[in-house]
Amino acid sequence: MKSVSPKAEEAVAPKADSSIESFAREQSFDGFFIPSKNLYQVLVKSSTAPNIPAVLVKKDKDAETIWCTMLCIAYLELKFANEKDVWDFMVEKALVWMEEALGTLVGAGNVDKTKATLKEEAKKCVKV
Repeated sequence: MKSVSPKAEEAVAPKADSSIESFAREQSFDGFFIPSKNLYQVLVKSSTAPNIPAVLVKKDKDAETIWCTMLCIAYLELKFANEKDVWDFMVEKALVWMEEALGTLVGAGNVDKTKATLKEEAKKCVKV
């Protein structure tokens, strides 16, 4: 797995009134979303990320990227629920990347449970 540690300020995030198309531009080729102040503003209406859940106990450089990606998944599912056919591939790609990243952080046997916990927490945090 490629490690991800970009500077948040370097990422250009969608505007608050963004469409799925402009939101899709923020997804990396590998499937993750790069954390940035602008992206958090869209997702949680704050320039900072909500606290990374305790389930990501091994805090390495990918923990925030995993969390940001799950926030993006939750945002797409909640804000654009009626347009699932448009964003479904984006989420699928993000989940493939996330499963690999989580396997490294929490172990392969804990991926599904961790993913479910993160999704539940992310849905509480996003503001649509």
